Amino acid sequence: MIVRTYSVSELRREIIEKLDTYIYLTLGQCLRVIDKRGVGKRETWERAMRRALRLTEQAGSITHGQVYEEGKNRRSGFATRRFVYYLTEQGAQQLAHLRTEATDAGIRVATAPHYQRRPVSLLHEIGITDFHITLAQAIRDVQHLRLHWIQRDTRRGTNPDAIFGIENTAMPRDRSTHWFFLEIELSRAGNWRNGESQKLRKAKRYDEYRRSHELTRDWTFIGDMRVIFHEETTERMVNVLKRFAPNLPYRFLWVTSKELITGKGVMSSVFYSPADYSDMSHSFAQLISKDLERQPQAGEC
Repeated sequence: MIVRTYSVSELRREIIEKLDTYIYLTLGQCLRVIDKRGVGKRETWERAMRRALRLTEQAGSITHGQVYEEGKNRRSGFATRRFVYYLTEQGAQQLAHLRTEATDAGIRVATAPHYQRRPVSLLHEIGITDFHITLAQAIRDVQHLRLHWIQRDTRRGTNPDAIFGIENTAMPRDRSTHWFFLEIELSRAGNWRNGESQKLRKAKRYDEYRRSHELTRDWTFIGDMRVIFHEETTERMVNVLKRFAPNLPYRFLWVTSKELITGKGVMSSVFYSPADYSDMSHSFAQLISKDLERQPQAGEC
């Protein structure tokens, strides 16, 4: 039996395109976002991906940094090294050229990519990518939902890690999309000033931003938003909620954890607000269902 595999050039092109979408990808994340298209064994597909990444880097289209994760190596118990890949300027220019060719051929394509320089913390960047991949794959399986993701040029009145909208295409356009500002938090509360952690000060700034005209001035297509604080563990999530509750008892603030999302799924009730975290949880699905309940039925005024 002949099993179809990617040609190297095809896979290398898709790697470049996915890096434009997700900005930073590890080998494991590449395996998640690029369809293996008939390759049977995972080991075979992983070898093909490793080779394609190596050849794409040798060609100058991508480069990599390294991250170390303590306690992740089950065999040795030592920190595990992972490569994090991202586009070079040459890779961004190459992708822009490919898209120009597609446009000339009459194919609708996205705008040209931006060259993304290496950040200070790659661990933080692949945390953003993890959430992006998980959410994109979950929404892809739900009819009438569409994900809008903004990760470049988000520094305005605030500086979130990403901004995303979940659009229900079955709803009228003017109230079809819920917008969220994402904060990936890898560390415990710190940088204390006058009894307030950096996380609390950040949440207060979001509250001020939301109440003022800055939000609609900076983002004319966003009428209102929620802010998600994504913690590594559920224990840290609970601690953040306890800190937020006396100062910011509002439902526009959502806190979750990587543990909860991994265990239950990102579309499940894995979000908690300082206003009611001891009584209830929240989810993207609940927001969507409430929209549909409020929608006037045929024949209603």
